[in-house]
Amino acid sequence: MPKIKLLGLDFDGTVARYPYPSAWEVIAHGIGCIEEDDALRKSYYDGAFDVRTWSFKSVELYKKYGLTKSVFHELFAKNMRPATGALRLLSELRNRNIKTAIISGSIKEVYEIFEQKFGIKVDFVRIAHQFDFDDDGFLSGGFFTNRDFAGKVIALKEICDKSGIGPDECAFVGNGTNDIPIFKSVGVSFAFNPEKDEVMENANVIINHDDISEILNYIG
Repeated sequence: MPKIKLLGLDFDGTVARYPYPSAWEVIAHGIGCIEEDDALRKSYYDGAFDVRTWSFKSVELYKKYGLTKSVFHELFAKNMRPATGALRLLSELRNRNIKTAIISGSIKEVYEIFEQKFGIKVDFVRIAHQFDFDDDGFLSGGFFTNRDFAGKVIALKEICDKSGIGPDECAFVGNGTNDIPIFKSVGVSFAFNPEKDEVMENANVIINHDDISEILNYIG
């Protein structure tokens, strides 16, 4: 294994665990738009539109169903937990002077709730979506930067350029097909409870149980 100076992590389904695969599905189940949300996600993965369009359409759907800031916070306060071993992993990486980053297509405000609730912090945060709520607390729109598929590689390059760390000195932990491009750009890739065989086939190390701190066995 190469000497690792930075560990990047996906967020949904990797560091953060929910009753559903992603933060988007937590919202959809919570406000009652499951079928419409699933249809949008399927259209995106089928190539009907790009990730920016999917993001916009999802926000418009949640606006239609009246998502408020208070409901948003309540949903994630109740339905989110850290992966087993996440606190130990990040603490030990800090002790080893290894930088950490979240690179994710999730929602920034979800990460902020997670950070506040569980006291988990990383050195760099690159999350795709940011939600805006108006003065009455209703979802009014949002901001999007691509952190999916190739967008994850771009985010990692930004972090490497800022920190002076080379991509071959980085590792990444993820579970979905959208992590495959960044798997191919780092020194070591970890598939953590991967969703599909394709994810496993593109990873250096496969971890098929809930304790993410096993990664420490591979990072000196």
